[in-house]
Amino acid sequence: MSTIYFSLPGYIDSDGDYTGEVIRLYETLITEKHEALFNFLDFDFEMLKNLLLSYFDDFDTNSLAFNTKSKDKKLQIIQECFKTLHPIYNVYGVSCSEINNGIRIQFNDLLSKAGYINKKAVPKEKYFLLLKDLSLGNYFDIGEEYRDEHYEEYLKYNIFDNDYDSIFHSLLETRDTINKMLFWILDYSIPKLTTALSINQRATLYSDIFVGELSEFLTLTKEYKFLSRKHLPAELDFLSPTKDEDTQAGFYSQVYNLHNINGEIVFPNALDLIISAIQNDKEDSLSETYEINNISQLLLMEIMDMISDKMAIKKCRYCNRYFLVENLKNEYCNRIAVHETKPCSVIGSTRTYQNKSKTDIPLMLHQKGYKTHYARIKNSKGKLKMSQNEFQIWAIEAKQKLDAVRAGELACDEFEKWLKR
Repeated sequence: MSTIYFSLPGYIDSDGDYTGEVIRLYETLITEKHEALFNFLDFDFEMLKNLLLSYFDDFDTNSLAFNTKSKDKKLQIIQECFKTLHPIYNVYGVSCSEINNGIRIQFNDLLSKAGYINKKAVPKEKYFLLLKDLSLGNYFDIGEEYRDEHYEEYLKYNIFDNDYDSIFHSLLETRDTINKMLFWILDYSIPKLTTALSINQRATLYSDIFVGELSEFLTLTKEYKFLSRKHLPAELDFLSPTKDEDTQAGFYSQVYNLHNINGEIVFPNALDLIISAIQNDKEDSLSETYEINNISQLLLMEIMDMISDKMAIKKCRYCNRYFLVENLKNEYCNRIAVHETKPCSVIGSTRTYQNKSKTDIPLMLHQKGYKTHYARIKNSKGKLKMSQNEFQIWAIEAKQKLDAVRAGELACDEFEKWLKR
């Protein structure tokens, strides 16, 4: 199998210089158990939005300036928060576009609320000088056409149409889309879908319902390459023909033209050294490179791999987070939930029952009655005492009445009276 890389777009760094495309290995962005994908779905986006909103706490809309020098520290905190969102944001500059987009949307909102609209609108050059000061790096130095587009959005901005979720709209939209794909295609918690349709058929069903609105989201560019790691000595110009067959250069000349040479190889020992060098190289020379422009495309490719591998997932019945399942009977993951010390697979069943019993009044009544009647086998005297056989008969009837309450065939208060007999 060829080695898989992702090519991420270049960015403007903090000095205003353009950095070329960034290459990352598949394994650094997509983990074996797909934990990064599942963590993305469970991330607290509300906290992220509140962090960005707090960035403007010290911004004075009268002077259009910050009253304190804490803004850079707050931006750093937002950046660090993004790094916990997904491994892609550990690559320098990738979070810039997300953060700066959020800053621009909130900045437009503040300007509009402060009355900087219509004839009082901030002039274009001043608008971008302000944004340049607010944003990470010189993100808005990348082209006049791009700046004009954002300025037009500012002029058309309407505070009455503003949606609070628009600050990180693309991320929230991606999360909702990924959740839909996983539910319809790979989630094995829904018996009717699981038994009636294969994963490919479920993908077809998903496409019939949703893909029309996601045509751009479903597009990736793939490129094949041979990686050159220079196993031959770099100082020798083996591409140039030479008549000196007693030198290494002569040998490399023959290597270069080997496909045109008939007969015995003149330098077999040297060729053996080259072959040995290649044999000891553990990396694949052939590579696949995918051009990834945003996290949506990256997560889409990850799900496509999961579909291709026919992976099954479920939501843990205790922590309610997705996890991979090899045994479809498994209902609990191996994570340690917040405020717990043991994995869900160890404590999940007990905790789920305990939590359910606290809110399930018929079950709570049944448990109380069960304990009371069970105690009568050994501890009670006279009429209240029960034999093991009598208790078993009572337990069967109690379970039937519990089912009747849940089916709406018996009132809960009548069930409670019966249990107290």
